[in-house]
Amino acid sequence: DLGATLCRSAAPSCGSCPVASSCSWLLAGRPVPTAGTSVGPRFETTDRFDRGRIIDAIRRGPHSFDSLVALLPSPHSAQTGRLLSGLEQDGLVVRAVRGFWTLPGDD
Repeated sequence: DLGATLCRSAAPSCGSCPVASSCSWLLAGRPVPTAGTSVGPRFETTDRFDRGRIIDAIRRGPHSFDSLVALLPSPHSAQTGRLLSGLEQDGLVVRAVRGFWTLPGDD
């Protein structure tokens, strides 16, 4: 693997590289890396993570809205209704009788 042995960002070994003649970094004049790329939000803070937690809970059995609110961390719990609506629109959950949420086919 060239990336692990020759093409290391800290100390590239371009003189030993068999593809140096077509290397885009060398052809660009060995540009200095820009300051770190922006890092996205932590996965645990995303809607995708919260939607997964909701699906995981409902997979084990029907849940009331209040139990799903309690499942999410407090900054996210206010979004439970919006998350459930999105999951319902995507066909991943259904609102069953008596206000419980289930997986499709489990109601």
